[in-house]
Amino acid sequence: MNNLKYILLWGCLNIIVIILYEFALFYQLTPEVINRSFAYKLFFTELFASLEWMFLIPAIHIGNKFLSVIQITLASFVFSMLGQLGANYFILNQAVELDDYIGIIIIFIGILVSTFKVIG
Repeated sequence: MNNLKYILLWGCLNIIVIILYEFALFYQLTPEVINRSFAYKLFFTELFASLEWMFLIPAIHIGNKFLSVIQITLASFVFSMLGQLGANYFILNQAVELDDYIGIIIIFIGILVSTFKVIG
């Protein structure tokens, strides 16, 4: 039960990290902001990036309780890819390409291989 609590907290923190990450990358490309000044875009990009690190560091420490370093790295790629799919749809209003899905499949295979190597 204790590990379940850590896993749920880790998952929630990673979702927050990815949302902030995507906003740090793509907020300046939204129609509401695209014509704003460079200083405005820089301020909000740095704000989102700083907030992202406030959640990323605890997420990594919690993830170390039940995942190996390689598994945490691969899981961060999974969250990033899922975040990219969400950003394409919700922020950029772009279609999701086939290469996005192929990248996710490759990462899932990597997670499965690393999990079985660690477990036995």
